[in-house]
Amino acid sequence: MLIILTTTDKEDVATNIAETLINKKLAACVQMLKVKSIYFWNGKKEEAYEYLIMIKTNERKKKDVEKAIKELSNYSLPEIVYIKGKASKEYEKWIKEVTKNGQDG
Repeated sequence: MLIILTTTDKEDVATNIAETLINKKLAACVQMLKVKSIYFWNGKKEEAYEYLIMIKTNERKKKDVEKAIKELSNYSLPEIVYIKGKASKEYEKWIKEVTKNGQDG
């Protein structure tokens, strides 16, 4: 199981990323949360409300998900963070079943 995190400041961009990944079967589940981010950008501290997008997929889809995020994000440097995880056997089986017929990376 692989969880990929990304962010955007636009709800419609977050929804488009989620819908695209689900429709292409690159992810089994995508969750979006509105969060406050504090970060450095161009040498200064910034604060912004963003949508944190949590993508549940498998390792085989990593490159395709990354490519989709880069194409669909409105950020010049999209956040793409990988978290390799373990889940219950049943949940991991479900992720594999949902994503097995999507594009392969």
